[in-house]
Amino acid sequence: MTDLFKRKHIIVKKVEITPNSISVEFKPTGKLKRLFNPDHRFTAEYSSPVEDVPPAIAVIPFVCNVLPIVWVTDATLELPELDRTFFECIPEVKRGYEEMFPSMKFGGKIKVGRIVDAAPAATDHPCEAGAFFSGGADAFTTLITHHSEHPLLISLWGADIKLNDVEGWENVRKHTEESARQFGVDAVYVKTNFRTFLDEGRLDQLVADSGDGWWHGFQHGMGIIGHGAPIAATHSLQKLYIASSHTAETRRGITCASDPTIDNRLRLASCRVIHDGFELSRQQKIARIANFANRNNLIPNLHVCWISGGGNNCCKCEKCLRTMFAFFAEGMDPRPFGFDYTASDLENSEAIVHARRTRTNSPLWRDIQNRFRSNPAAIVADSTRWILDADFTHCNN
Repeated sequence: MTDLFKRKHIIVKKVEITPNSISVEFKPTGKLKRLFNPDHRFTAEYSSPVEDVPPAIAVIPFVCNVLPIVWVTDATLELPELDRTFFECIPEVKRGYEEMFPSMKFGGKIKVGRIVDAAPAATDHPCEAGAFFSGGADAFTTLITHHSEHPLLISLWGADIKLNDVEGWENVRKHTEESARQFGVDAVYVKTNFRTFLDEGRLDQLVADSGDGWWHGFQHGMGIIGHGAPIAATHSLQKLYIASSHTAETRRGITCASDPTIDNRLRLASCRVIHDGFELSRQQKIARIANFANRNNLIPNLHVCWISGGGNNCCKCEKCLRTMFAFFAEGMDPRPFGFDYTASDLENSEAIVHARRTRTNSPLWRDIQNRFRSNPAAIVADSTRWILDADFTHCNN
C-alpha cells in the first residue's frame, strides 16, 4: 500500500479563524494529492463563536480527519502548532487502530513546530458535558442517560446529511432544536466539509484489503469527535460523549472507526472523550427510551432512517423496521416516536428484513425476537407475528 506514495507529506500552510468558522489550508505532496479534492482546504462553520479558540486547538478537527491517512500511507503531517494534551494522546489512539486492524501496518509521523498548553477560551456559558447528537436511538439514549448533566448537543451537517441537502439539514436542525427544548439543553451546529475535502472513493480503494470502507472503518469516529475541540474550548467542556453504535456482543469480529478502544483514548485539551452506551444492547437502549417516555411523559422523536431524504423516517427500510419492531417488543407504539407507518409497511416487513439480513443486524433482530417471545402481548398485528419463528442465524453478507 505505502509503496505507491513517495515524498509523503501533508503540510498545514494556514489556519484561519473567523468569528464562526475555522479553515485549514494544506498542501499534500506527491501521490497523496490524489487522496484529496483539489482545493486542499478543510472548513468547519460553527453556530457558536470560535474566534477566541487558540490555533493549536482550532486545527484539531482537521488533524483528526487526516491522521488515519497519515498512518495508512506512512506519511508525515507537518503543522505549526498543536495542543499538548491532544498531541500526547495520538500514540494511544493510533494503537487503537492497530488493535482494530492487526493485519495492517500503521506508520507515519507528526512534525509540530510548537507544542502548546492551550488554555480554554473564557466563556459566560460553561457546560460540564457535550454530546454528539444525530437524533437516533443511540444519541437519545446518551441524552437520556446523562440528562442530569445538561449536555450541550452537537450536530454535524456534512456527516449523514450531505452539504447540498439543504432541506434535509433544515429538518435535522429543527429536530435537534425541538429535542434541545424538550430536554432543557442547548445545541451547537457545525457545517463541515470533512467528508468532501478528501476523495472517499480513492480512500476506499486504498484500504480495500482491510475488509472495511474508509468512512466506516477509518474516519467517522475520530473525524466527528475532532469537531468538538473548538466547542470544548469555548464552553469549558470536561466530557464529550459520542454514542455507541455497537455493543461488546455485536462488535465482535466487526471493525468500526468509532469504538471504545479508539474514542476513549482521545483528549481534546481539558476535555476527555467517552464512548457511551457500549454496555447496552440496542434493545436495551430502546427499552430505556420507552421507560423514560413513560416515566416522564416526554416522548423523543427519533430519526434513524438511512434511506429517506429530508431527515424523516421512511418506515420501509430495514433500519426503520428494526427500530419500529424494537418499540413493539417493549409494548410501545412506534408512531409517537417518529414512525408514521402504514399497515402495508408491516405487511411487507418480513420480506424486506430477510432480504437485508447481515452479520451486523442479525444479532439485533435476534434480541428483538427474544424480547417478543418474553412479551407475547407485544404482537399487535398478524403482520408482525412472523418475527416469533424467523431464522436470524443466517445472514446474506
